Amino acid sequence: MKRQVIETFLNLSGVVGIALMDDGRSRPYFYGIDTVLNSQQLEPLTKGIQQVVSTTPHDFESFTFHFTCNDIHLYRLMNGTILLVLTTPELDREVYANLLPQLQQVLQDDAQNAIANFRLLAGSSTLTNPDYWQPETQAVPAYPAQPNAPVTITWELTLAALNCLSDATAHYLGKIVVANTWRSTRPDDDALKALNLNRNGHFALADAAAPPKPDALISDDTYAALKPWVDAFSTRCARIIRDYRKMVLEQGLDEQQRATLQISELE
Repeated sequence: MKRQVIETFLNLSGVVGIALMDDGRSRPYFYGIDTVLNSQQLEPLTKGIQQVVSTTPHDFESFTFHFTCNDIHLYRLMNGTILLVLTTPELDREVYANLLPQLQQVLQDDAQNAIANFRLLAGSSTLTNPDYWQPETQAVPAYPAQPNAPVTITWELTLAALNCLSDATAHYLGKIVVANTWRSTRPDDDALKALNLNRNGHFALADAAAPPKPDALISDDTYAALKPWVDAFSTRCARIIRDYRKMVLEQGLDEQQRATLQISELE
């Protein structure tokens, strides 16, 4: 493994640090991340990584979620090792996309010794307390128990989940009723101003001077404001459609979409 490749990657604007772990079974070995996160912050981060890895299909290639003010990117390498990259909003995405394959290749070329060599580079940045990293033993719930559970919260995924919920509900109520129900239950919250709703009950990004990109993560405020809107919409529809949860929320949406929309128990 060439240390120069790692250091060049770490010097990229917006890259805070990286970590490496053996398919989620070992504690992550951090390199550079400890310069901005203390041990109290690293603990919830490692637990978040564990939850993501344990609930993500084994054939995933990449995964992104939000942590504090940063983005966490997970990449599964060809040898099963998982690479974590911590970035800030100032990330130069174009240069990042060019340098990332070099780092991945270096780690994959040294498949036999990647973890051991990286551990030497990480040094004291490795969490040595075994309580920080324990195998997941509890079954994963069908719906997220915590509103802020780490999921991929991009605008593209959110819009797809919302439109799927609208279409599944429109099968029983019709598009006009669905659209009116969304409008009547919409919270008076500026955090939702990036969302436009048409007369067919479909969502799209609002026409603004600087609209968010579909692959961008939605803000924490928007994510928090979206939950009560989805809950209010679903509760209203459940008063009309018998077995709404089973016929629409469970059969009309997949697990990832339910997690994205933070589907909770109906009142």
